[in-house]
Amino acid sequence: AEAKGRLKGTADNEHGADGDFDDRYGLSIHEIDAHWLQRQLSKFYSDANISSKLAEDTLLTLQIADERICENKLVVLLDFDKFEFIKLL
Repeated sequence: AEAKGRLKGTADNEHGADGDFDDRYGLSIHEIDAHWLQRQLSKFYSDANISSKLAEDTLLTLQIADERICENKLVVLLDFDKFEFIKLL
């Protein structure tokens, strides 16, 4: 969903008590550019080549229509310790 220049996820567990989305998963549309994903991954991986390869693999994985399968593949690809980041994706 998009509201006021922010993208928000739609997972069931993101709703707060007042029905609003949890802002942890909000993302300004102005922050996203061609290298956004690679910059985010570089926060977890110091090697630029690894970040680049994971960004490519992540983009391919995000094309999977089934959300559960996509999420599972992202967890395998990026590891469970990055689950908060995966939920943002």
